[in-house]
Amino acid sequence: MFNPVVRHFRIHFFSPRPCFNFSTGASLSDFAKSFMMPEQYYKTDPGPQQQSKDKPDTGQPQIEFSLHRLGRRCKYDREADTQARAHKFWSAYMSKVAADEYRGPWLGLAPLRAAFKDKPEQRLLRLKQDSIELALQSPAPQSQGPHPPLKLRAFPKLYVCPIGWAVGIVVDVEGDLKFENLAPLVDVLRTVPAFVYRQQPVPLRLEQVLTAMHRMVRNALLAPDNHRPANETAKSYIVCSLVNFQEQATFVGDEKVDMSIVLRILEQGPALSDETKRTVSPAPRSLTITRFNRGTMRITASLGETDRQSPECALSNLKNCLLMTALMEQFHSDASGHSSPAVQKMREEVELTFMQLKSIWKSPHFHALCNQDAGLQKMKKAAVENVFNFIQSTFKDVAIGDKATVIQNLDPGRRTVYLSAPEKMNEIGKPASPGQ
Repeated sequence: MFNPVVRHFRIHFFSPRPCFNFSTGASLSDFAKSFMMPEQYYKTDPGPQQQSKDKPDTGQPQIEFSLHRLGRRCKYDREADTQARAHKFWSAYMSKVAADEYRGPWLGLAPLRAAFKDKPEQRLLRLKQDSIELALQSPAPQSQGPHPPLKLRAFPKLYVCPIGWAVGIVVDVEGDLKFENLAPLVDVLRTVPAFVYRQQPVPLRLEQVLTAMHRMVRNALLAPDNHRPANETAKSYIVCSLVNFQEQATFVGDEKVDMSIVLRILEQGPALSDETKRTVSPAPRSLTITRFNRGTMRITASLGETDRQSPECALSNLKNCLLMTALMEQFHSDASGHSSPAVQKMREEVELTFMQLKSIWKSPHFHALCNQDAGLQKMKKAAVENVFNFIQSTFKDVAIGDKATVIQNLDPGRRTVYLSAPEKMNEIGKPASPGQ
């Protein structure tokens, strides 16, 4: 049974929050108005919010971050001949989803990333390690012996895009820890007040920190609305990986792993017997497991001569793909039946952007999720229906045949239209084969 000593374990907790105000332009702060509109979005880095000297202090909290477009590494195509090593997921997204021929009015929902001040007196987040160590030591069974010393660090994350934002916390764990002991560690991170937020004297739990981060972003981007109380819930999704573990070089991807341990890492108090709520994707030198709506774990062999990415890069690609997909899915679900035409138009943009992402990102595990998750299935079905409706309403008395060509930029949304739509949609809907 797979139970190695884990030397480096990395966890991403993220919480997406869809936002309709960006689509309608209603109740935006002055900072958000400066960039969150189709003609201005992604033209320049928005930069930090500035307090006007001509206006009195309203008591609203100052922004704790600055926003930036994705950098050079995210804009290279992996196949391009360049000395810089591209970020695999973002380079594919920026070159083939947010590409010139598909960008549309919102540049393919390309995200802005946040940079946080990291000076000691302005640090947004740090980890109270002694609280974690105390919680790990006290309930440990005598058979396990004393808990080994660990080095833990935490970093805040934030992405903003035209359909909302996602806040997150990265926890980096270094030390010698058995695989079977990872579940208690993650449980402590979820439940123990161990995160120091904005230098406050009382540490907070994970959910409290994510909620506070959502509030910080909302205060920076949206004007106060006393008539509509803000949603304060912060459900987190976990994406994690064993970055460095014992005998990693010989890991082939088909090892027998205790599923109960994995599920306890991905979810607090999981239903171990319900196999319909999870999917497992074994692949050469990697294994990926998802518990729907809760989390995903990837176990990857160490970088070999034929490998194109390290375990850290594999985890980063997985997290970024799931983050964008989760934000699209939540916006699409929450916008169903919305009265605003602008929100409904953005909902269609989300559907087609998701289909474009599905067509270019060939990860077998991602396609397994697309074919099994109910929300993603609804998005795919709606996208297919909208394309056919557009074709029927636009190309009247035009025969659609197998040899039809691609016609671009006829749709006001600047969507690429395939006149051989059934064939193309069937191709997009096919799951990727192993290794693609």
